[in-house]
Amino acid sequence: AYRAICDADDEQEVCIKAKVAIGHRLVFKLGETSLDWVKIGGNVCAQINGTIPCTNTQYLYNLGKLGDGGTASVYLACSTGGRVCALKDYYLRKSSAAHAEAREEEENNERVNLIDKAENEERRWTEMYEDRYQARAQCFGGKH
Repeated sequence: AYRAICDADDEQEVCIKAKVAIGHRLVFKLGETSLDWVKIGGNVCAQINGTIPCTNTQYLYNLGKLGDGGTASVYLACSTGGRVCALKDYYLRKSSAAHAEAREEEENNERVNLIDKAENEERRWTEMYEDRYQARAQCFGGKH
C-alpha cells in the first residue's frame, strides 16, 4: 500500500534536516511482523548524526521514498525516537506454482534468499566504509 502511494506522487521530495521536528506526520510504521499507518508524536525531532537506529529498535517510521533499483526500493526512515536511516525494501518475487503449498514453499525460500542477500550487503558495506557509515540487515513488515 505504501509503495503504491509513493509511486502515485512523482513530485514527492523527501528531505529531513537534523534537529527539525518531524512530528505530526502521517507515516507507515513498520514492526518486525506488522505495519500500519500512524501519526508521529509531536515532540519527535530528526537525529542525523552518522549512527543508525539501535539493534533493539522495534519500529521504524517510513518517511518517504528515495528511489528504486532493479531489486529493491529505498526509503527514508527513522526510529520512533527520530534517528534517521535509509530502509531498503527488497522485491519479493511471487511464485508461479499452481498449488498453494508449492507457492508458500517457493516464497519462503525467496524470503530466506533475500535475508541472505541483505546480510551479505551489510558485510560488504561494513568492509567498504568501515566506521564512516553503518549498515545492518533487519527484517521489518512481514513474514521472515
